[in-house]
Amino acid sequence: MLQGLHRSDDAFIFCSLFEKTPGLYVWFCRDNSEAERVAGDLEFFGRGSGAEVLVLPGLEADPYRGLSPHPQLAEKRSLALWRLLQGHRGFLVTTHYSLLTRMPSPDRFRQHCMHLEIGDERPFEALFSFLRSAGYLREDAVSEMGEYSSRGGILDVFSPAHEKPLRLEFFGNQLESIREFDSATQRSVSLLGECTIVPMREQVIDAEDVARWHREAPRHFGEVRFAPALEEKRQFTSEGMLFNGYEYLLPLVLENESSLFDYIPERQESFVVWADAEESAARLAGFQERLTQRYQELHADGELVLPPDRLFFQAERMLDLVEEHRPYRLQGLGEASQALTLDFRRERKYRGAIRELLADIDQWRQAHEQTVLVMNSLGMAERVRDIFGEYDLPLHLTREGWPEARKYRLVVTEGNVSSGFHSPRLKLHLLTQENLFEERRPVRGTPAPAPASADVRRPFLSDFRDLREGDHVVHIEHGIGRFQGLQKIGQNGGGQEFVELVYQNGDKLYVPIDRLDLLQKFSGAGMSQPSLDRLGGASWERTKKRIRRSVRKLAGDLLKLYAKREISKGHAFSADDEMMTEFEEAFEYDETPDQMRAIQDVKRDMESEKPMDRLVCGDVGYGKTEVAMRAAFKAVNDGFQVAVLAPTTVLAFQHVNTFRERFQGFPVRVDMISRFRTRPEQKKILERNKQGLIDILIGTHRLLSKDVSFRKLGLIIVDEEQRFGVAQKEKLKRLRTQVDVLSMSATPIPRTLNMSLMGVRDLSVIETPPKDRLSIQTVVVPFSSNIITSAIDLELKRKGQVFFVHNSIETIESIAAMVKRAAPQARIAVGHGQMPEKDLEEIMLDFLNYRFDVLVSTTIVENGLD
Repeated sequence: MLQGLHRSDDAFIFCSLFEKTPGLYVWFCRDNSEAERVAGDLEFFGRGSGAEVLVLPGLEADPYRGLSPHPQLAEKRSLALWRLLQGHRGFLVTTHYSLLTRMPSPDRFRQHCMHLEIGDERPFEALFSFLRSAGYLREDAVSEMGEYSSRGGILDVFSPAHEKPLRLEFFGNQLESIREFDSATQRSVSLLGECTIVPMREQVIDAEDVARWHREAPRHFGEVRFAPALEEKRQFTSEGMLFNGYEYLLPLVLENESSLFDYIPERQESFVVWADAEESAARLAGFQERLTQRYQELHADGELVLPPDRLFFQAERMLDLVEEHRPYRLQGLGEASQALTLDFRRERKYRGAIRELLADIDQWRQAHEQTVLVMNSLGMAERVRDIFGEYDLPLHLTREGWPEARKYRLVVTEGNVSSGFHSPRLKLHLLTQENLFEERRPVRGTPAPAPASADVRRPFLSDFRDLREGDHVVHIEHGIGRFQGLQKIGQNGGGQEFVELVYQNGDKLYVPIDRLDLLQKFSGAGMSQPSLDRLGGASWERTKKRIRRSVRKLAGDLLKLYAKREISKGHAFSADDEMMTEFEEAFEYDETPDQMRAIQDVKRDMESEKPMDRLVCGDVGYGKTEVAMRAAFKAVNDGFQVAVLAPTTVLAFQHVNTFRERFQGFPVRVDMISRFRTRPEQKKILERNKQGLIDILIGTHRLLSKDVSFRKLGLIIVDEEQRFGVAQKEKLKRLRTQVDVLSMSATPIPRTLNMSLMGVRDLSVIETPPKDRLSIQTVVVPFSSNIITSAIDLELKRKGQVFFVHNSIETIESIAAMVKRAAPQARIAVGHGQMPEKDLEEIMLDFLNYRFDVLVSTTIVENGLD
C-alpha cells in the first residue's frame, strides 16, 4: 500500500517501479476522465523506460437506455484487448466498471482478428463479410479508422492495429502486396509483408448470432407486455440487421464468461494498481444496486432488458479476483494504519509571480534540490527559458522529456503532467504550467470561472421547421399573410398539399408545397403583430419599392465604404519575430491545414497597408478563436491594442477566460468590460484602457460606447457579427476604414457571405475538424423519463453539464419539475427568452461557473452560448 500519493505523484512512483520490475501494471480508475489524466502522467514519466501506456476506456453507457456505446470508445476497447493478447508490457489504464463488464472469450476475439500475409488466398466476398461483421463501414475512399473501400482487385482498409490505412492488392483471390498509404493524398508510403485487421468492437456479431437471437427472443420475452418492443427489434433482425443497443440484448444468445483478467497471458507478470479500496467497493455496490432497480422497473414496463448478471459480474467476485493479484493501493494520508509513507507534497501556484518563483528556486538550489518545469508545449517551454534568461538565471531546455530532464539541476521541458509536486526525500520540485501561470479549469460543483471554451453546438433552424398556425409569413408577390397550416386539395382524399395563407378581409391563398421558395417566415424589428396585406392591393408594391430604395442606398454606402477602404492606408504590421514564433509554438494542438491557411491569410492582410476586413468561417470547435488570438498577438507585439467584440455577455466571459489562458506566460494584459462590472470597476478599466495599460479589451456592444477610447487601437475582432444590431454595425463600418477588422462566424448571414464571395470582403473557411475530435453521437428516440434519467446520470458521473432544450415557454416550468423528478441529485436552473435580460445572463453565467448541473432552456437561451 502506498500512502500519501496524489495526482501525478503516483505515476512518477510507478514508472520508477516499472524500471526495476518490468511487467504489466493494470491501473484501475474511477472513470474515463481520470483514466486519461493518469495515462498522460504515465506517458510523461515512462518515456524512455520501455513502458507503453494503453487505455481501455469504460463504455460509459447505460445498458438500459436502449442506445449503443459510442463507436470510438468501442474501437479503443477492441484495440486494447488485442494488444493485451499480444503481450503488452507497461501500463493498462482502465476503469472500475470495465472490471465488472462481461467480455467474449479471448479465443472468440482472436477468431475475429484477421492476420494476412503476402501469398494468402482470400475470397473477396469473405473479406467483405468479415469487415461488415467486425464493424467496418464501406466508403468511397478510406480516410478514417474503421472504414474500407474496394475497386477492382484492390481493397483499402484502416485497421486500429496500424497507424496508417492499408492497401491490399489481389490477383484473383491471392494477396499480392500490402502497402500503407497516406489517407490525405491516397498515395502509398511503405510496403509490408503482413498485416492484422482488428475488429472495431470487442463483441463481433455475425449473421448466425443475429439469426439465433431472432429465434430465441420470442421465447425469452414471451409475455404480452413485451410484444411491441419485441416486434420493433425483430423487424431489424428478420433482415439480418442490428438494432440500436444490441450490445445489451445479444448476450441472450452469447456466452460472455470472460473478464479483463482473462486477456492477460498466464506467463506474463502482472500487477494491479487500485485507488481508494473502500470507496471503490462502495461505488461498485451502488452501481449494481442502481442496475438492479432499473432492470426491475423497465422489465415491469415491458421493455426488452436482460438482468444485470447477464451483462456484468458481481462486484464481490471481481474484488476478490483483484485481491488475488496483491494490488498496490493508493490512499490518502491517515486512511490506513499500515502504509509506506512517501512524503509528496503539492507545489504552490505562483500565478505569474516570477520573482517569487525565482526566489524559491534560489533557495532550492542552495539546498541542492532539483527543479523541473514541465510546460504544455515546446513553445511555452522556450518562452519560460527566455523569461529566466531575462533574470540572468540559466535554465536548461530539453526536448527529450523526462529521461533527459532528470539529469539537470534546473531544467524546463515539454509534457502533459496533471499537477506539480515536491518530494523532500528525493530533493525534487516538479512544477507544471498550471503552477507557474494559471489555475486549471474548474470541475463541476466549484464556483470558479467558466471553462475556456464550452463546446456547445447551436443548431441551424430553417424558417419552416418550427412554423405554427397563426405565425406570419411573407409571400414574394403578395406580401404578409398568416399561416394556417397545410391543406390537401383534390378529389376523394387525394390530390396535392398546399400551404394555406390568410390575408386581409379573410382572403385565402394556397401555395403548392413545391413552391415554398416563394415564402419566408416573417421577422421584423420590434413588430410583434404586423398588419396583413390585401390580396391584389397596392400596399405590398409600395413596401417593395421602399425596400428597393433602402437596398440601393445600403449598396451605395457599402460601395463607398469599401472603395474608401481600398484606397486607405492603415498600419502594416511587422513580419513575425521570435516572440510570435514562441507564441505559435505554445499552441498545444496540431493546426489543421484549413486553420493554417486562415492564419496565413490573416497575417498577409495585417502585414499589408490596406486595412484588413476578413471573415473566418468555421464550425464550432474548428479553431477560429486560435486564428483570432494569433492576430491579436501580432497586433499587441507591434505595440497596438485589440478590441474583441462579442454579441453576449456570456460569450465575452468565455472569451476572456480563453484569451487569458492562451496568453499566460507572455506580457499581454487582458481585461473585460461589461455591465456585470460595477460602475467604479468599469471606470477604472476604461481609464487604464485609455492610457494603453490594457492590451486586449473584451466586451459586448458596450465597447462601442462613446466613453470607450483606446490609446492605440490596431485590431478589432468581431465574433458572430450577424448577431449585432443595426446601430452597432454602423459604428463597425466606420471603423473598418481605420483599423484592421477580423470577423468570425459559424453561420454568417447571406449578405455577409455574399459580400465575401463577391470579393468585397475577404473570406477564409475552416472545414477540417481537429485531429481526434470525438464525433457527436445523435440519436432520435421516443420521449421517455427513463432516457432522461440515464442521460443526466451519465453526464454528471463524468462531471459534465446538461442542456435540456424545450420548445415552449408556457410549459417550461413543468418540464423542469419533470427533470427534477427524473434526476433529483442534479442542480437545475431554468432560462428562457421572456426573462429579464439581467436575470437570464446571471443564470447562464452561473451555469458556466458550474453552479448548476442542468439548464432547462429554450433555443433562444441556447443560442446565447457558443
